[in-house]
Amino acid sequence: MDGLEKVVGAVFPNAENRECMRHLYQNFMKHYTGDVFTDHLYPMTRSYTKGMFKWHMKKIFDFAPGTIEYLDTHHSRLWYRSSFFENSKCDALTNNVSESFNAQVKKFKGLLLHELVDKLRELIMEKRYLRKKLARQWHDRILPNVIKELNLISNHQTVLESISEVMMTLLKLPLWTNGTTRSAKQ
Repeated sequence: MDGLEKVVGAVFPNAENRECMRHLYQNFMKHYTGDVFTDHLYPMTRSYTKGMFKWHMKKIFDFAPGTIEYLDTHHSRLWYRSSFFENSKCDALTNNVSESFNAQVKKFKGLLLHELVDKLRELIMEKRYLRKKLARQWHDRILPNVIKELNLISNHQTVLESISEVMMTLLKLPLWTNGTTRSAKQ
């Protein structure tokens, strides 16, 4: 892996060099344990602002000052959002996508290039077919997991389950326009 990192660094010298938070967390928790770390390490990592990052870092530092040195020594690459390049369009903290891809293509090792490309094409087509097949089973355009999340967030308030329910509810509500109300059906 070190050879690959050197080559990528040479070919893309200005690219961000990030570290997977899941792996960092696993290694970190081998050395440090406690509620302070479980309560602040991931929130610190997910913080978009330097201020929130520093606030969580201070909580960890106050509890165990050696953590800063450990992180600087063993995890020197970027692993927290507040330091990601602003022009980066990906704020993922883990490398789950690449690990999933690598696990699927591992069995294709040793194929000729044109065979490998064809196998990748097959994988993509199968995945698209599966997703399309699942999507056809949905009655509405709202993903089932989104509906589930909304119901949890709403704290048992009435949450609409479909686009058609949303539209029907909106049609029944009066609209407010320039200080006068009128029916949505007008």
